[in-house]
Amino acid sequence: MMVADAFFYKVRHFTNPRCRQASFFPYVYREDEKDLFQLSVAKDRGGFQPLARWFELFPQGMADRTIRRLGLSESDSYAARLMLSRFGHLFQIDNRQRLDKDIHIFFYVFQLMFLKNGGIDRSELHINHFFRMLCFELGMDDEAYEKFQVSGNRLMFLTEGRGYIDFRDFVQEFHEAAQTGRECRARHDACLFQLAVMDFLFENGDAFDGFEVDDTYCHLMSPVVFVRAYRQSRNSVFDALAGCFDGHQSGANLLVSNMILMNYAHYILSRNGRSILALERYLADDALFSSILSALAYRGVGVDKGFFDRMGLADRLIVPEREKIMLYNLIYSMDPSGAVPERSDKRGVFFR
Repeated sequence: MMVADAFFYKVRHFTNPRCRQASFFPYVYREDEKDLFQLSVAKDRGGFQPLARWFELFPQGMADRTIRRLGLSESDSYAARLMLSRFGHLFQIDNRQRLDKDIHIFFYVFQLMFLKNGGIDRSELHINHFFRMLCFELGMDDEAYEKFQVSGNRLMFLTEGRGYIDFRDFVQEFHEAAQTGRECRARHDACLFQLAVMDFLFENGDAFDGFEVDDTYCHLMSPVVFVRAYRQSRNSVFDALAGCFDGHQSGANLLVSNMILMNYAHYILSRNGRSILALERYLADDALFSSILSALAYRGVGVDKGFFDRMGLADRLIVPEREKIMLYNLIYSMDPSGAVPERSDKRGVFFR
């Protein structure tokens, strides 16, 4: 699946900005600004169009007029156009900086990819939670993304005039209605991309098979596997959590570590916060436990600093100041200047 391959390429770029260029015909990464790359399609008359600005493939105002002709309101048109733009934005590669937001986006997408096949209690409830969080991280406002929900592996769109409609069907309907009588390959490719993104995020399938990382604990990125492992052998999960703070991890290892920590926060601690005391007893290492606790509080997925404060663990927290940090990556952090403080050479984290 080309869309899945392109997303995993984005992930590889996050951990390795010098990874080799790849092609995803008919889609290609083009530099939109210096060190900012957008997934794009070749325009019929030359040049490339970023899929995040897909509507520019049509004459000015045509996209909105076509949507309105399909019986949708002005606010529906805004939400639909914005959602399709965010499909393109999801694949943006920004080599100018690395942000905490990127780690959250990867986590939410991975959750959708794993959960769409079921295997965990109330999968659809989790799917809708993570999809809304993904929309938030991609810069969608509440009024727009609250019109969407996932039901039965389909993205449904709540319109003012037509009620709930299948967004996949709407995209096809829109592109058919927007045809001008002559074939436009770029618009056709944009349509296929938009449909493929929905398949990638919501349709049953094993798109994650295309993601390769050499890490002993990578299987715990799956929430289904993580929850099963925790129930069957809690200590094996505790060992993985300890390994998340090994000071010699590669960028790919650290990505896996972040996913494991957030799985632990969302699926275990948010339901039973006191269970973290079992981790403390198992580790028997105050510095390491403090590092895990602080990372969980900083990420804010499922639990936050206030959660641990209420448990009487405030004195164990060393949480970085968000306004002073662009990226916190477990064994190091980056400030807005791009400076990296001292790395840990053992389990535990140093902060400025």
